[in-house]
Amino acid sequence: MMDTAQVEALSSVLAQYNTGFRKHPRLVKSFEMLGREWTGRSPGEGQPGFGDMAVLELQKALATASGIAGSTVALGDATPIRLENLDGTMTAVLFQESHLKVFASLPRVPSAQPLYQWIREKGYGTERGAAGFREGGAPQVGVSAWERGTILTKYLGVRRGYTHQLLMTGQMGGTLVDPVARENRNGTRQLLAMIERQVVFGDKAIKDADGNEVHYDGIVRQMELSSVAATNIKDLAGRPLNFEDLENAGEQFVTQGKLLNFDMIRTFWKPRVLSDLAKLKLQAERRLMGQDLPEGYRPGTPLNGYHTQHGDFVFDESIFLDPVEDGKPLTDAGDPGSPTAPVAPTTAAAGATAGSKLEAGTYWYAYSSFNDKGESLAVASASGQAAVDTDQITVTGTRTGLSATGFRVYRGTTAVIADMRWIRTIADPGSGTTFTIAVDKNEWRPGHGFGMIINMRDEDVVLAQLAPLIKFPLAIVNTTMEFLLLLYHVLAIKAPERVIVFKNIGLRA
Repeated sequence: MMDTAQVEALSSVLAQYNTGFRKHPRLVKSFEMLGREWTGRSPGEGQPGFGDMAVLELQKALATASGIAGSTVALGDATPIRLENLDGTMTAVLFQESHLKVFASLPRVPSAQPLYQWIREKGYGTERGAAGFREGGAPQVGVSAWERGTILTKYLGVRRGYTHQLLMTGQMGGTLVDPVARENRNGTRQLLAMIERQVVFGDKAIKDADGNEVHYDGIVRQMELSSVAATNIKDLAGRPLNFEDLENAGEQFVTQGKLLNFDMIRTFWKPRVLSDLAKLKLQAERRLMGQDLPEGYRPGTPLNGYHTQHGDFVFDESIFLDPVEDGKPLTDAGDPGSPTAPVAPTTAAAGATAGSKLEAGTYWYAYSSFNDKGESLAVASASGQAAVDTDQITVTGTRTGLSATGFRVYRGTTAVIADMRWIRTIADPGSGTTFTIAVDKNEWRPGHGFGMIINMRDEDVVLAQLAPLIKFPLAIVNTTMEFLLLLYHVLAIKAPERVIVFKNIGLRA
């Protein structure tokens, strides 16, 4: 319990916090301050029964009445009305704008119309003929090769809002945050987080609830559809990344990508991939005698990049290199407005299959449904499916009664859904009751590492923007003031030879 001196000291500190040297708005107020504001007077001026002193007297009365010997009357606990100092700084273990690295690094160009177009020069003419010719004759005709690229701009956005009541409360200093500024910022973070994953894993086959094409293919999908998919998508098949992989990638940029310098190359990796590279480097680290620093020797090998024979790769890590957060399914509750959870899938093994990298073992599968508003809970198969090397496992789901635009498939080695990780996303087939949601050949290994090396020049890869990030107020029809945050753009990989994707990177112990 606080005595009079403690109450006065706390009131003084709070008054300084709200009006004095820290220059914060009046966010934190003691009971005494509230009482003075309400009456305009201080205690002893004919206005007893308010403020900190009144609370203190009430606490004493409660304690005394409850402590009377032989009394059976319990008047309660004074805990709810004790003085509290509420810190105006919110702590949120969430991502910040600086985590959105891939989207921020991509070069941008304006797009004057919804259809973005570019010309790619594919060849100057053959070099396999002969340049010589006889006197009086003429050399052979050279023919350049050109390719026109086109892609439709997509319209991405989120709908947010704040209530008039909260706005008024904030204006009068009754909340710890400015609701308008907070919603603007949180809405922008939500939109950019979705876009950060879209630019990497987007799939235009995932349509909206009305069947409209509203997404664009991300880096992975555009590379899978490119003519260099076989050489520029590196499937490490569970093997950890090493420095030889990076050296080979540097050589490939020079020979296949015809790259003269690496000034604009950026690399992005899941954090664990860089940690494993550091462990590999640490094994070769040696401490040299006589080089102790004043602050002491600090072991470890932080890696900022790698010097290939042909140029430098700068390392950066990203927590957004999974199609969904950490590649995990939802296990506690589905997102508000998401479809209902589907029924359990069934599985069947097809025997040895050409191209399959599935390894012998027993696998459990789960899948969820999603729409524009979010993802449902995942539902697991009733039993595990045994497989031998090079098997393929077909996973069959049910779509009856679901308002889903797509499905996500997760795999694990036990029946625990929380331990499963993403292996595939598929668009809703649009008709039928049962459908194949996955033919698992281990093309994506659950929980493995991922990384990309990209030459960030607008002649190679670009975000074409029809409009920058804009706020679009909506008509006010109730006390919730809604608005849209919009960003019109599309991703175009013009030179896939200058993009290398690493997938299924194994993790070191």
